[in-house]
Amino acid sequence: MFFKYVNRNSQKKFTPTSLISETGIVTEDPSSILELFGEYFASVFSEPSEFPLINEPEPEKQLIVQFISDESVMHKLNKLDINKSAGPDGITNIVLKSAKQTLTPYLVYLYRLSVSLGEIPKEWKLAQVVPIYKSGDVQRRENYRPVSLTSTVFKT
Repeated sequence: MFFKYVNRNSQKKFTPTSLISETGIVTEDPSSILELFGEYFASVFSEPSEFPLINEPEPEKQLIVQFISDESVMHKLNKLDINKSAGPDGITNIVLKSAKQTLTPYLVYLYRLSVSLGEIPKEWKLAQVVPIYKSGDVQRRENYRPVSLTSTVFKT
């Protein structure tokens, strides 16, 4: 327990209040800082691929749907790490874990519906990208790495 506390509280969590652009100009405007991060992260990563559709024939879809049960969803919810950040939907793992008895039948219904229709809800495809400081000059955007926070409901 002690080391879990130390590790969680010793991670480099930092929100920059200023950044240096590639032209050397220092900006303290929060919107400009977000813009600089967005430009940089977009420049170093490839284009996102399209979410695959579930193009299985109907018998295979039904087989997948059969494996989505209250027990399997409950098992996944029990294993959630409550120290992980929420995605863009704002639903924290502690909420999902604490309300698992109530939420499980609804989640089972949503997962089965998604497979049956062969579609993933657009809200589940969203990600919130946050910069995580690595090392070096805190004003240089190159010293941050992007982390995508996605919906735990989708990942479960």
